[in-house]
Amino acid sequence: MTRNKHPSALANWQSENKKDKPNRSEYIIFRVTSDEKMAIQSYAKRYGHSPSDYCRLCCLKRQVVNMSDEARKERRFFIQMANNWNQIARHFNTEGVNPKTMAELEQFLADIKKQKQK
Repeated sequence: MTRNKHPSALANWQSENKKDKPNRSEYIIFRVTSDEKMAIQSYAKRYGHSPSDYCRLCCLKRQVVNMSDEARKERRFFIQMANNWNQIARHFNTEGVNPKTMAELEQFLADIKKQKQK
């Protein structure tokens, strides 16, 4: 059985954003103190944005989404886990449930619970 290759959701999201990215040609300039500049740069870095993007999101009252490397890794982990669950569901729907598979799944869930408790 061959599966169709589908581009990842992240790749689709990135390609769509590049197509729809507006041409930002206008400037807004404002003055800040040295401490304010450092704070803006610090917050922007923490959330994985440039200072300009961070200020733009704040000024337009949009949610500042955490795009740091750690947040991206966590997001990727959950996407992979969801893919695994979809594969398990697909297997059960096509092959049916057998005792060996159920035992392996129960062991897998027990391992997840142990990791969660750490």
